[in-house]
This record gives sequence, structure tokens and C-alpha cells, in this order.
Amino acid sequence: MTPTLGGRWQSRIFILGTAGLIVTLLFGAVIGNYVTPLLILGVVIVAGFFWDALYTFLQTYRWDQDWPPAYVLFAGIFEGIMAGIIINVIPGFPLPTIGQFVVHYSLVWIASYIMQFSIMRVLFPRWRYYGGRVV
Repeated sequence: MTPTLGGRWQSRIFILGTAGLIVTLLFGAVIGNYVTPLLILGVVIVAGFFWDALYTFLQTYRWDQDWPPAYVLFAGIFEGIMAGIIINVIPGFPLPTIGQFVVHYSLVWIASYIMQFSIMRVLFPRWRYYGGRVV
């Protein structure tokens, strides 16, 4: 089943609010700074709403109106680049080093990918059939 836009948004909030938050807090503990990683996670969540709207629109041009899982990798790369650009243009944003950003974003993305393609299907067996809606 193809996720609806509302389902994508609910899934994004749930996945990044659980797996993403756990990874971000662990990463913040390692680098000794929680503020910057949490702000980056917030940027990824908010910017993701716009990406999800774009993905939903682009899916209408595919014959099955769904993304193959391999496309999710490319979407993650583009989202990471866009998040990096956004945090660099926000005035006063506490900037991480490029290495910290890449490692943090990559870890959050991997945790989100694993949760989306395995754990969500176990926790919410009908999640796929409800267009990705959690509630």
C-alpha cells in the first residue's frame, strides 16, 4: 500500500520521535552536546514534511505509485544535503562540524530505515494498509 501524505507525516513524527530521538540523545552524550543534535533532528523532521509532500506528488507519476526501497536511500541523501544547507543558513544555529553532522544524520537515517522497514511492520501490522498512519 502506498502511504498517504498524512500517513507519511505521522510515520515521520513517530519514527524520528522514537528511534531518531534515542540515537540523537546517545550521540549527544558521546559528543557532550545535546542541543545541536536535537536542533538538527528538529530541522530534519520539519524539512521532511516538505520532502514528503514532494515524494507524494512524484509518486503519482510511477505506474505502481510507490517507491522501491532503493529510492529511499537516494531520498535520504537528498534530505541530508538539504538539512545541511538549512542549518547553515539559519542565523545563530549552533553549527556542528561536518563530520559530526554526517555521522549524526547517518545514524539517525539508518535507525529510521530499520524501523520503517522492519520494526513498524511488527509493532503495527496494519500500518501499511492504513496508508502509513500510526493512529
